[in-house]
Amino acid sequence: MLFGDATLEQTKVEIAVNGEFFKASGSIIAEPGWMVVGDASKTEILPDLKVGDELSGDYKLCDKMSEPPKRYTDKTILAAMLSAGKDLDDAELKKLMSDPKTGGIGTEATRAAIIQTLIDREYIVREKKILRATQKGIDLIEKLPLDQLKSAELTAVWERRLGDIARGTENADLFKRDFENALREWVKIINARVARTNQSYANMLEGVRCPLCKSTVHSTDDGFVCAKHKDGCKFAISTICGKKISEQQIRKLLTEGSTALIKGFKKKDGTKFNAKLKIENGKMAFEYE
Repeated sequence: MLFGDATLEQTKVEIAVNGEFFKASGSIIAEPGWMVVGDASKTEILPDLKVGDELSGDYKLCDKMSEPPKRYTDKTILAAMLSAGKDLDDAELKKLMSDPKTGGIGTEATRAAIIQTLIDREYIVREKKILRATQKGIDLIEKLPLDQLKSAELTAVWERRLGDIARGTENADLFKRDFENALREWVKIINARVARTNQSYANMLEGVRCPLCKSTVHSTDDGFVCAKHKDGCKFAISTICGKKISEQQIRKLLTEGSTALIKGFKKKDGTKFNAKLKIENGKMAFEYE
């Protein structure tokens, strides 16, 4: 309370080591103020450097594994809903979606209810503070044949047109007609997909049984599914880590417990790996080389 303000300079430093360049960022203390006696441990403090300074240091190569992005919490998913659309290519739509009043998914009053609806419908689950997608939710995203409905761009376009209606530059009846036409087209596409899926349920794999409920397994346009999937059985396989599983592989997996070595699985960062698929306690697992 008795010391003056501390003044920090936000600094980025580039350091050359034998032709390789390393970057560091942090703060340089210009005026220490209260930091003479206070705790500044949360601030990354750099030494006072000048261009051309020579530094001493230890350097070593380390083998480390990259980490996946952290799962959403209620706090971070609300922030993501608010900023949805920030990666749109259309500058006008991107600006519209960045507006706190009209942008993002939902409103300040409805975003928490949207998350709860996803939980109630078993598309996501809350595990302590973590939100995790269920297989049902993953299947919905993978199987819904309408990329438009899965994009924040649709929300942005509608918000822009509704704003134009409010300003008197858009005809409300025209917007309603376009909305109804789009809805009819979506229903037609979904019904056609359901019809194809129902037809493909007739393709039963002879001698192959579901590892969860021992019912028959059927091939579909998307992969393989338990005959009692509609009754609640969770067993379904489509594409795994970018690799479409063949009928020969699924037969071997469900009759012998594991497949032969499958090459070309792909991680989220694009790197490929080889592994066998196996069934452990009714669940799919990798068996690495």
